[in-house]
Amino acid sequence: MPNNSFIIFYRIFSFLFAISLLISITNKNLVAIGNSIKFDSITSNIEEYQDSIPILDTISLKMSDKKINPIDFKFANFPRYTMTGELPNLETKMKLKETLLIGGSLALILGGQHYMQTQTIYKDRSNFRFIEDGSYAFYSDKGGHLFGAYFGGYIFSESFMTMGMSKKTAGLWGSFLGLGYETYIEIMDGFGSNWGFSWSDYAFNLMGFSLFFGQNYVDELQYFVPKFMYFPSRWNGETNRIPSDIFVDDYSSQTIWLSINVYGLLPKEVDFYWPKWLNISLGYAVRNLNEVCVIEDPEQRSLAKVGKLSLDGCNYGNPKYILALDYNLVELFPKTDIAFLNWLIQTANYIKWPAPAIEFGQETKFMLLYPFIEF
Repeated sequence: MPNNSFIIFYRIFSFLFAISLLISITNKNLVAIGNSIKFDSITSNIEEYQDSIPILDTISLKMSDKKINPIDFKFANFPRYTMTGELPNLETKMKLKETLLIGGSLALILGGQHYMQTQTIYKDRSNFRFIEDGSYAFYSDKGGHLFGAYFGGYIFSESFMTMGMSKKTAGLWGSFLGLGYETYIEIMDGFGSNWGFSWSDYAFNLMGFSLFFGQNYVDELQYFVPKFMYFPSRWNGETNRIPSDIFVDDYSSQTIWLSINVYGLLPKEVDFYWPKWLNISLGYAVRNLNEVCVIEDPEQRSLAKVGKLSLDGCNYGNPKYILALDYNLVELFPKTDIAFLNWLIQTANYIKWPAPAIEFGQETKFMLLYPFIEF
């Protein structure tokens, strides 16, 4: 089924333009300089000294004008940022200007995206049907469904907090709208003549939803984050997926990761031995997918399907399992005076960036910068 992860990225970065316009218009917390914004100055000091001076927690609540306590606005015990730099409301109080601008931007982007999809991957329609595709493309599309539901939930919840929702309410609505968007995609698959509604796809949608939803209530789940990587296979001398119409369904160029915050999982007695900014990621990819490949011999065909045989350039695909170092960008890069830039860095943390890795597949490769530079 079509992997919608890149469609989500397209929507996100279009959305960011609208948000940057919002920040310019409202002129709130774009650049925190000195004491020009007293509340930001106070909360900044509270964040810096709250561990050593507990009484400031009470002061922060009194001075925050019904904003959430800074100590409660974290992710995996690291600072968390909003688009405008303001702390979320303690209780939902919608902001008219932000709601109209963000809501309108989302409506335009989603509407435009729907039109684009109906003119491309969903242009050929049929009656609604169910088609199970469990082993489709060596399962390489499943991680995209998980990531799509998770990352969609993140973007929706961040938008809702900017509109004025409380952190709890935004997380709840964001989670379900992220799943709702994935449900829309799967229903569109059901009406596509080349596709069908797949329950295994939807199961991974539910996994992504459950992880994001659960992270709003169980702090320990925040140490596990899905990430996405895309580089055209031809950059490494390999082939893009065959067939592939657009980059959205080019699974051969995609890698899905689960990033593990090792520092957060270590006992306090030994965590100082591990750098806060260093994570470990587990990745899965399938290179050189060729689904129009024809191999007559059943034994050879079975070997090709698990990536153990290539005949005359005909290869069903090579599954890869990767163990890699990863970065916690929020900890790696210092906080800036530009609130929106802090939020962009936080959001970029859901992309897997090149790092040292070991790749297991037909052969084991030790990579200096995966997937480009090999030892």
